[in-house]
Amino acid sequence: MTQTAGAQNFFSWGVFLFPAIGFAIMLLILLPYKLDKDLPQMQKDIIARHKAEAEARGEVYVSPEEKARLEQEELDRIAEEKRIAELKERCRRKGLSFEEEEAKYQARLAAKKAKAEAKAGKK
Repeated sequence: MTQTAGAQNFFSWGVFLFPAIGFAIMLLILLPYKLDKDLPQMQKDIIARHKAEAEARGEVYVSPEEKARLEQEELDRIAEEKRIAELKERCRRKGLSFEEEEAKYQARLAAKKAKAEAKAGKK
């Protein structure tokens, strides 16, 4: 069984013509696209609107980056308090000196930090 010449031409042209037509349509759609140019101004406008909304509510505006930093500091503080409480409880149960165990922990932490800084310095 063979295909007609019209069917063969349809598939031959279709392989090239349909993608070319799709590309042309996408090109026409994306010609007015200028988000890359407008995005910085849009971000400034959004921040200004958020500041104005915060001031209207009588609040102090805090940027998302600053808010995340403050939340992380609070979480770190809570984690440190919990670590100390757990260490005190462990020292009490095992009859260890809290100050000595804390000094060991701080020494390990300092060594780890120094190692990370040395590794970062090599890059």
